[in-house]
Amino acid sequence: MPQFQLSPDLAAEQARILSEGSSTEAHAFAFNHMDADHVALQARVLTVGDGLDAYLFAKEVPDADIAACQARVLAVGTGSHALDFAENVPGADLKACERRVVAVGSGWNAYCFAMAIKGADIAALQARVLALGDVTDARMFAQNVLGADVAAFQAHVLTVGDGRDALDFALAVPGADVQACQARVLALGEEWVVLAFAQQVKGANIAALAERVVELRKSPRPDPGFPASKFPFPVPELSAEDIAAFEKMGSMGPARRAAYQAHLIGQARQKYELDLVGQSGAQPADAPDADAAGPAPAP
Repeated sequence: MPQFQLSPDLAAEQARILSEGSSTEAHAFAFNHMDADHVALQARVLTVGDGLDAYLFAKEVPDADIAACQARVLAVGTGSHALDFAENVPGADLKACERRVVAVGSGWNAYCFAMAIKGADIAALQARVLALGDVTDARMFAQNVLGADVAAFQAHVLTVGDGRDALDFALAVPGADVQACQARVLALGEEWVVLAFAQQVKGANIAALAERVVELRKSPRPDPGFPASKFPFPVPELSAEDIAAFEKMGSMGPARRAAYQAHLIGQARQKYELDLVGQSGAQPADAPDADAAGPAPAP
């Protein structure tokens, strides 16, 4: 315990802080002066400070009363404060902090608690993530937390997410239902999402995805980067030969399939840019050389 050997000036400053100082001042004084009255300064922090102040006092002041600081965190702290207390303060009551995270924390807090704290209640933390509706938190939990209910997280993502979310889930999560994710992509995905699913997801139905690309190119959706008012030009359809080649990808090996996919996408992009040049008279800054892409890889 401190010996209270402060100089007269420091003693006066401590008295001021204890009377009217902020929690930040009380914490800083205790941290910087080992001979300060840490008990009184802690009482000041816990009276006027919030959960973050209590957590930092417990973490940084060697003789802090961990139980008292934790009680303040559990009473007024956020899920982040409870997570930080559990993870970084020796002697923390992990289950009490977990209950605070489940009660008031974000989905990200719940995911981080499940990842960081050994013995965490995975089911309770998972329920918090599912209740709050963030598809990124749901995907991360399903991808990285041992014991996560992948089916429940997939159902959540496919209910509230878009085509990009379905693509990300299929790519990232072991055990994802590729056909269910593909159905969401076919229903909601932008053209590039459909193409990416065909190119990158093992077990994708190439023929169905190619057919969807054709449909999207017949009735293209507005691209936020190219407003229809500025570029009212239809995106050209893939040729019959391109579609036939696309469908053959299902029997190609992964490396050849990826190379041919890249070739098809490059052809379509070049064709689109050339159409823009022809109709607007402007030369795009990154217009490709007609021979730059080289011949298509052999099927």
